[in-house]
Amino acid sequence: MALSLTARLAGAAIATLALVTSISTADAAPLPSKDSTPLTIPALTDWEPAAGSFTWSKTSRIITDRTSTQVAHRLADDLQDRLGRKVPVSSGKARTGDVVLSVDKRAALGDEGYTMDVGRTVEIEAATETGTFYGTRTLVQLLTRSKTIPGGSTTDVPAYPERGVGVCACQIQVSTEWFERLMKDMSYLKLNQLWIETKVRSDAYPEANFWAYYTKAEARQLQKWADENHIQLVLEVNSPGHMSPWLANYPELQLTNSAGVKQPDRLDITQPEALEFVTTLADEYAKVFDDTYWHMGADEYMLGSAFEQYPQFQEYMDAHPEQYGPDAVPEDVYVDFINAVAGHLRERGRTLRVWNDGIPLNATHQLDQDIVVEYWDGRASMVQAQEIIERGYDLQNASYSLYLIRNGGSNPINEESLWNQGWTPRKFDGTDPTPIPDNPNGGQVRGAKITAWPDYSTTQTENSVEQDLFAATRFIAESTWATEHTVGNYAEFAALSDELGRSPRYENVDFQPLKDGKATVKLGKNWIGADGNQLKAVAKKQTFDLKATDDGYYRITTQNSSCLRMQGGRLWLGSPLDDKLPVSVVGDCKADNLEKWQIKPVKGGYQLINAITQMPITTADGVLVQRPADRKAPAVFTFGRG
Repeated sequence: MALSLTARLAGAAIATLALVTSISTADAAPLPSKDSTPLTIPALTDWEPAAGSFTWSKTSRIITDRTSTQVAHRLADDLQDRLGRKVPVSSGKARTGDVVLSVDKRAALGDEGYTMDVGRTVEIEAATETGTFYGTRTLVQLLTRSKTIPGGSTTDVPAYPERGVGVCACQIQVSTEWFERLMKDMSYLKLNQLWIETKVRSDAYPEANFWAYYTKAEARQLQKWADENHIQLVLEVNSPGHMSPWLANYPELQLTNSAGVKQPDRLDITQPEALEFVTTLADEYAKVFDDTYWHMGADEYMLGSAFEQYPQFQEYMDAHPEQYGPDAVPEDVYVDFINAVAGHLRERGRTLRVWNDGIPLNATHQLDQDIVVEYWDGRASMVQAQEIIERGYDLQNASYSLYLIRNGGSNPINEESLWNQGWTPRKFDGTDPTPIPDNPNGGQVRGAKITAWPDYSTTQTENSVEQDLFAATRFIAESTWATEHTVGNYAEFAALSDELGRSPRYENVDFQPLKDGKATVKLGKNWIGADGNQLKAVAKKQTFDLKATDDGYYRITTQNSSCLRMQGGRLWLGSPLDDKLPVSVVGDCKADNLEKWQIKPVKGGYQLINAITQMPITTADGVLVQRPADRKAPAVFTFGRG
């Protein structure tokens, strides 16, 4: 077996957040607990100890009713990964050492709660398949620490209905395989919501289909993984601001200021085509994602300027006197646009979500009451969390303190500091530290999410971000499900996190399948080599040097020590994402992430994928270029020893 990514990261600062290939189930030295509650992440919401214990043995089975069969087989696969043997799934009467799963719709446990009774057997019951699934996540964690579980029972119900992770795959690409691993790990922690801002290839607006985007087939695969892991996807197309990835080739829809300068980042919402643009995209997404919610962002529309620089807003209000009276302000046009999107979704059984700066302070019009607000910005110029709740809106805590910005780790989430402050989803950035209660007349804190942003996309690879998310996901899971910690301090929580590791079957990919050293590269019968500053099919064999990186990629240099690199073209958050952009051969190696390459095993050889652009390499007229896989099949290379 190739070394795991954990082993390759040994000695690095992120080694304590390692991926795990296998888990020992020998009895662990027990971490201290505040009481006799078995230790899991998130902590069990209650535990009543009882006499006796359960021991997993070679004869243990999973006994299931017909409603929980799918969950039973998932548990069997996970326990095989953890315990090293195939676990039979059966029905009928349980015997000592068996695990019994059942769904009873009459159980008063909500959509996600479950009960677990531990004695000679383990019995898990819930009102839904999701609740039963979460009970099995607890069981997997308990058996990860020890094959013997003390007797007792729990009624384990989440404190908040939304326990989430957000990933902005926006203006950059994030591999679908990365999302698959994330969703497996989220489900291990009972995290149930994944927000993704991203672009899906559009039929209605084909000029927007430049990289980065997902095909509809890839989008459906993401939905399939979400269903398997009991995760609700929330998709976002940020609008009407931050729209360069959509509007770059649609200048007629771009907002134009009083000087006649077009703003490719901003949709002109005074045009009737603007609403059609946003709602059409929402409808296209609904065809591939089963999304109860749709997120339109609605943040930072006037970032760096003001409505006064755009006279069309006043002209629009003047043209609609029945809607805008003498006290109206341009921000009211903005609010009405958001409400129009919300109305379109409402007619289709979906609910709109926006960021909290989508509520302008000076607007006289109000957002529709059913819109869910996600709070991130605590500046005094923004409507604060307490007022949002008082106005009756449901609110999710997505505060800046929960942001992981892709910039080499200089803006990490400080989980230990938040733990020591007694942080809960009711404590928001920029507000009084007193927890904000729900509004009895409508408006509740729905939960919280951590969010990974790619503001400086080239400074971290997605593998590195994956490591940074380890501690953050465990903290947010603990804080949104449990009402109390069962370990005494954050150091003990971090130790428990490491002991429980990642989800079963998490590291199912060989990140670095080739050994370091000299290598030759062929594409079919053609040699690949450097020709000036480009990589091409060449007549004679050339030698490259492969050197593995700490985060699971390779640096590739030519025989004269020039580096293979993606550079040039248009930059999106620093990433060179142009279709057909050639691979550069540069002598001034910068040793940065644009010079890192994934060598991915496939049938017949390997694909070559840039670590930042996540675009596979193929050929155009003999030159090696990056291309979306749906435009041209990725090239399959073979590597020989140099």
